[in-house]
Amino acid sequence: MIFVDASVLESAIGPAGTAREEAQKFFLQSLDRGVPLVTSAVTLLEIATALESSAKSARSDFLMKLVRGRMHEVWSLEAEDVYHSQGLRFRFPDLHESGLVKLAACWRRGVEEIYTYDGILRHAASAGRRGTRVSGGDRARLAQQAWREMRNRDP
Repeated sequence: MIFVDASVLESAIGPAGTAREEAQKFFLQSLDRGVPLVTSAVTLLEIATALESSAKSARSDFLMKLVRGRMHEVWSLEAEDVYHSQGLRFRFPDLHESGLVKLAACWRRGVEEIYTYDGILRHAASAGRRGTRVSGGDRARLAQQAWREMRNRDP
């Protein structure tokens, strides 16, 4: 099972470029390999917040189609994950609240791999629990740039 972070989903629906191509390639490869992909409601909330304007509705529709068609499961936010994330705050002070909750949820559910372009989440996941692989990190800057561009452009 692979947890897909917001940065990868954002890139998949973002403007044309290397980050989008890499994210879409990841989804196709995971489909070919039959690997179940999961994400969280926290992840979707992060993206939905950035896509609030009506001008971004086409991207939001594409995101929902991608999630419904490709995600094996979307985890709800659970109190146990929130409690665990508070303990992680001291180990990973640079990781934002949503990242802490996602990391706690992944570890509690025994995720084998976290696929993210978020360098801070990647570092925390790598430094944390043994047995959790982290991938997708080499495209972090491209993904962040693509996401900033997407927020400023109409679909």
